[in-house]
Amino acid sequence: MKDLCVLVSSSDNTFDIFSIVGNSVVKEWPTDEIQMYVGLNQCLASQPFLGLYSKEAKNWSSELKVQINKLPSKYENIVLILDDFYFTDKVNLHLLQKSLDFFKQNNADYLRLKPIKRSWIVETLYSLRLNKKFAVKLGKDEPYYSSLQVAIWKRPYLCSMLEECKSIWDFEHYALPGSRHYAVSLDFVKYIHLVEKGKWFKYAPKMLKNTHIKFFLKRGFVSSPFKNSRLFNKIKFGIFGYFSFRIKKWIHGFAINK
Repeated sequence: MKDLCVLVSSSDNTFDIFSIVGNSVVKEWPTDEIQMYVGLNQCLASQPFLGLYSKEAKNWSSELKVQINKLPSKYENIVLILDDFYFTDKVNLHLLQKSLDFFKQNNADYLRLKPIKRSWIVETLYSLRLNKKFAVKLGKDEPYYSSLQVAIWKRPYLCSMLEECKSIWDFEHYALPGSRHYAVSLDFVKYIHLVEKGKWFKYAPKMLKNTHIKFFLKRGFVSSPFKNSRLFNKIKFGIFGYFSFRIKKWIHGFAINK
């Protein structure tokens, strides 16, 4: 894995999150086998992370691109992680190597290390298949085609994506012409999302086993209405999957081309 590194996308604005959530990366990733980096502005990184500093970036995409450009040239491929992902189990080194081998053999630009989410019925039917592929290719119409779930990225390709998209929302739905995106079929990278729109989910203190409530009160927690809305959306997705999303996308495309 000499040409692969892990990069946690962060900044000084979210350093308080990374300073505690980042410990799960150290604990669950094979840090002896793969170099760890974190993107920051001026805050100092601590081992095993090496800091990549961007002091004058205007937005998320330009900041991340500056940080990527400061990586040693030998790193042609990057595992990109957001700084509020809390890892709950060991990352299997064998499967990570297998993912990298697949990535190279298929000349992929992107390999999501998380299976594609589908409705409960579709996922149940898929789980019954005997001959599962290690990874599946994503169609250009796939919702969240460029999702920022943990993934392996081809370095020049990721920089090209960041040139095109300034916001995370645009980025996750963008598809560069000729791009080759895949997602693994086996869920072997276990983590949960702890922050939404700058606020902690209420389960974060329990997950982080942190009793210092002042740390969490600094940002606050997501509101109950937001929590209930998120639960409703999870149930709706479990039943319908991306059906409603695809309909909206089709209607939007039809209106533009009319």
